[in-house]
Amino acid sequence: MAYTETAYKILTKVYQDGAYSNIELHKELESSDEAALVTRIVLGVLDKDTELEYIVAKTCQKPPKSAVKIILKQGIYCVRYMDSLPDYAVVNNHVNLAKKVGLGAYAGFLNATLKTVIREKVALPDKEADPVGYFSVKYSKPKWLVEKLFSDYGRADAVKIITAKPKKFAHIRLNSLKMTKNSFECYAKKHNLEYSESTVGGYYVKDCPEIKRLFSDGRITYQSETSVMAALAVAPKEGSMILDLCSAPGGKAVFLAELDKGGAVLACDVHEHRVELVKAYAKRMGVTNVQTVKLDARKFYKNFENRFDYVLCDVPCSGLGVVSSRPDILLNKKPEDILELTEIQKDILSNAAKYLKVGGALVYSTCTVIKEENIQQVEKFLREHPNFSLDKIDLPQNNDGTLQILPSDKLDGFFIARMVKHA
Repeated sequence: MAYTETAYKILTKVYQDGAYSNIELHKELESSDEAALVTRIVLGVLDKDTELEYIVAKTCQKPPKSAVKIILKQGIYCVRYMDSLPDYAVVNNHVNLAKKVGLGAYAGFLNATLKTVIREKVALPDKEADPVGYFSVKYSKPKWLVEKLFSDYGRADAVKIITAKPKKFAHIRLNSLKMTKNSFECYAKKHNLEYSESTVGGYYVKDCPEIKRLFSDGRITYQSETSVMAALAVAPKEGSMILDLCSAPGGKAVFLAELDKGGAVLACDVHEHRVELVKAYAKRMGVTNVQTVKLDARKFYKNFENRFDYVLCDVPCSGLGVVSSRPDILLNKKPEDILELTEIQKDILSNAAKYLKVGGALVYSTCTVIKEENIQQVEKFLREHPNFSLDKIDLPQNNDGTLQILPSDKLDGFFIARMVKHA
């Protein structure tokens, strides 16, 4: 019963208060004996939210109130996807949960509805008559997103994107100031750690106390392979001035400082608490050539004009390339959000262009697969800034200065563009 209540508590904060699931899981499960079970339920409910909404709509005569719907979604997820939990126990636990949290008046409704879901399979929309609806429910993604991906990529690639699974291994990057590849591999062998090298010189590992110890010591950091690629795309020469306009939590800024030990990195973010994250990141890694400043990247700062050799714009985006590992991203996302984000991105890029010296490089990156935020944003920028041109990115992947990575078993969905400023 305890796992049911803990999962419900976390899901309520996510659904009703807009909390982040990863933060709430960490807070609630620090000393829990059922951490793995609760984590699977919480992330599973969020991942299957569209499907669960569909089942609730098909099963209930009228929409239940928010708190009741959360219990119902959680119960439906458990009976459909948690084979280790007997159906009768799931029903009883969720009925008792309703009573415990002051929703006892709905106990009969929950009991009857969950038993209906167990007894009667809800049919998917017709695949031929309503392909968008079918794929939306089958793979539990909002209809607007499925429709958008079909339009941008065609059905085959769209299905690959929406069926991307959460990553089984964490990607780590070694801190070149504190740890060599040889010392890491010796450490891994000593502690019988499973690892494999990535295309960017990092490693895929199973997270464990021994890896966490290296992280705490600043000898390694958790950083996705695609995030490392974005920093590598900057490719700074020794002794450069580098501006990271949207820096928090600081992974790319700190890596750039390691790559250019004789240079200086100015890491910026719009909120003070996010600037503090960058400071803490740099301190943990032992990097001393990162300075931080709180500023709004949408505003123009005259004192930055023509000052930097490199500017990195890892801009705010829809995050639709990392949904497999952060399913709550989709909960409140709307298609109109994309238009608002593209305006923010455009403003940041426009300012970044002014901050760059002639001959300098501007790197633009997002963790999304939406073309308006990626290639179309870059094409528009180049039309409006004829003194910029694409520059091939020095990465193993074939590219012309732009690189769209689609989600896979190892990589997040990500976009990178590298542009050079001419006189």
